[in-house]
Amino acid sequence: MNKIKAEIYPLEEPRGNLLAYASVAINDAMVVKGLKVMDSADGLFVGMPSKKIDGEYQNTFHAVTKDAHKELSEAVLTAYDNKLKGLRTEIIDLNPEKVSFSARAYPIENPENNLIARADLAMNKAFVFKDLKLIDSDRGLFVSMPASKDVLGEYHDSVYPLTKDAKAAVKDAVVAAFDKAVEKKPSIKQQMETASKSVAAYQASRPEQEKTARAADAR
Repeated sequence: MNKIKAEIYPLEEPRGNLLAYASVAINDAMVVKGLKVMDSADGLFVGMPSKKIDGEYQNTFHAVTKDAHKELSEAVLTAYDNKLKGLRTEIIDLNPEKVSFSARAYPIENPENNLIARADLAMNKAFVFKDLKLIDSDRGLFVSMPASKDVLGEYHDSVYPLTKDAKAAVKDAVVAAFDKAVEKKPSIKQQMETASKSVAAYQASRPEQEKTARAADAR
């Protein structure tokens, strides 16, 4: 059983069939924002966060199994009902399931910037997080989480690890998936090796360039 804690943010006035937004913390490891409490002829249901990817809207998070979907829906709708009644939602003191991550990476061919792959992340084979990005920076690889824009035009992570251990496990899963995908595509592996050599050569030349620039300034 997954431990799911939900926070509810009701709208002052319903927007169509949208009644509230919600965020959830799953197994004390991952936080997801942007879920929606929706009304319909069949009753309330939980809508998943979504964003435009490759020209069309896609869910950036969803439950994979029926049990996980039920647990997620019950956690959010119970918290919503309690919020309306002014009650505190009691979280059963569960030992959260041991968290494991797996990922599928999609390397970018001929990357023009430091984005080298997109990835989907699975948690305990029960939940999927989409639109993660693997970034190659001068400090090494890191994983950029899905983000959404607020009313002020600023971006905020809509999915993120809750602990350092979870953050490290997410990175390990995404990098391992990337390495596996690259091994299957020699052309991408060659591009990465060429890019790495170019970056190394540039960094090696910087001290000499800086020394030359300082000498020129001193004249």
